[in-house]
Amino acid sequence: MTDKPDLMNGYQEIGEHLGMSERQAEALATRDPSFPNFKLGRKVCALRSKVDQWLADKSAQAKVEGGGHAG
Repeated sequence: MTDKPDLMNGYQEIGEHLGMSERQAEALATRDPSFPNFKLGRKVCALRSKVDQWLADKSAQAKVEGGGHAG
């Protein structure tokens, strides 16, 4: 369990949570309409719990589809 708040403000914080840069997080959110983000005013936000569930779902989907890598 983390002591960080569930709400992440901006691509910088979202990227840090995902282990990527701010620009990479913005590109991911722009490219994938299933990425769970929303706007509060002009600021893009996301909930850690929703992003973690999205990652788990993507991981499970990749396993079902054969791992998602060339063999």
